[in-house]
Amino acid sequence: MKTEYTILKKANLNNNCPVCFNTDGLIISFKQKELKTALFKRNAKDVEDKIECLKCKSHIYPALWTKDIEMVYDYHRKTVTPTASKVRFTPLFYTLVIILFIIVAATIIYLKNPEILNS
Repeated sequence: MKTEYTILKKANLNNNCPVCFNTDGLIISFKQKELKTALFKRNAKDVEDKIECLKCKSHIYPALWTKDIEMVYDYHRKTVTPTASKVRFTPLFYTLVIILFIIVAATIIYLKNPEILNS
């Protein structure tokens, strides 16, 4: 099972970085996990968020957030709408279902009329 992340929203913040105190390097991103297999793809319900500073290359954890960062985070969190958590089947799945259906139909036809193959 392969896991990929879809970026729902990415925004620059004008707040000070709590680590290096730079004002123009903070970026907030919201991602949604997508599980992929050979037969289906499924989006997870939860949305992961991350605030990082491009200047000092550090991840800003919630314990380091100031009130300003919390307010901006809450605003951006409300604007993010995750995609629906549904299962999407791949063409391989549909191919296997069709092949299975053909095999079952052929078996039923043969069991009801075994003389079809003898003639």
